[in-house]
Amino acid sequence: MISDLTELEASANSIKVLREHQQALEASQAELRKQKEWLQVTMRSIGDAVIATDDEGRISFLNPAATALTGWTEQEALGRPVRDVFHIIDDTTRRPGEDVVARALSEGKTVGLTGATSLIVRDGRIVVVAPAGDGRPAVDTTGAGDLWASGFLYGLVEGYPLEKCGELGSACGYEVCQVVGASIPDDGWQRIRNSLEKSEK
Repeated sequence: MISDLTELEASANSIKVLREHQQALEASQAELRKQKEWLQVTMRSIGDAVIATDDEGRISFLNPAATALTGWTEQEALGRPVRDVFHIIDDTTRRPGEDVVARALSEGKTVGLTGATSLIVRDGRIVVVAPAGDGRPAVDTTGAGDLWASGFLYGLVEGYPLEKCGELGSACGYEVCQVVGASIPDDGWQRIRNSLEKSEK
């Protein structure tokens, strides 16, 4: 009888532990869904064109700015090789530009566009491509979303057009990614001011 009670108690404890693990797993999954949704909203609202790929260089995400830039809808672009959608050429030679996505994937690091580069839009138009920031890799993304929102809202309050608000938000988010922590150093603020002044001329 005691043996049966001991086995019953052990089974009850095992069930309790399993329930606790299940609850923790469900809470983690809910948090992951929440973070994924936040990331999707953030990526869709960034003023810069954002194209994400899988490990094979096939498109897994295109934000509205990238859709406007390339002429491809996200639905049409999903699963396609990035070179089909982001078809760049060297401005000097007019030859296909370097496949920066393939290089970034193979080297496992940030790769910027080299030299003067243009994009051939889906309808055949040619658009000059200017990379975001100055090509420095992100050091820490703490505060990037908050600073993006702050820059965007500042622009809105100052009466800038929405496109300029997005650019200002992107500049603030970019600068905070260059340092550890959630504050922009003085030289970063100066780059933002210079960029803002240049665009107002």
